[in-house]
Amino acid sequence: MAVTNTNPRPAIRQRRIRPTEPAGGQHRLPYGRRPLERSWVMAADRSGHRPLIEVLYVQDCPHYPGTLAMVERVRAELAIDAELRTGLVVDQAAADQARFPGSPTVRVDGRDVEPGSEPATEYIVACRLYRLEHRFAGQPEERWIREALLRAAGRS
Repeated sequence: MAVTNTNPRPAIRQRRIRPTEPAGGQHRLPYGRRPLERSWVMAADRSGHRPLIEVLYVQDCPHYPGTLAMVERVRAELAIDAELRTGLVVDQAAADQARFPGSPTVRVDGRDVEPGSEPATEYIVACRLYRLEHRFAGQPEERWIREALLRAAGRS
């Protein structure tokens, strides 16, 4: 479902993604992982804060599908009740409005998951390179997403 903005300002097309659950309501976890105890999950939810994850991308970004899948997997593994929104950045005006440093960009509660990346100095409608320890990559490290979600949920 695409959400379009009737505001005359440039818009980013957004859609909300709900966690998918297999029949019976149980998430599938990778081999060797055990589900979190419900009491621990409930304790995190009592704060009333529901983290917001945004995945912003440009049309035909080759790293968007893999990044989105990684975000969904980490969210399910951590059992964090976070809202997930995706946004298609369609032009330079939208990139400027969204402070978009390139595709894909993952933000948790408005903060980029890449350590040391803020504030961005240039906003572009193009692919993004992430600086990893010994190389560059087209998507963020899974650990950055995991740490950002844990911080937002108050578990770090």
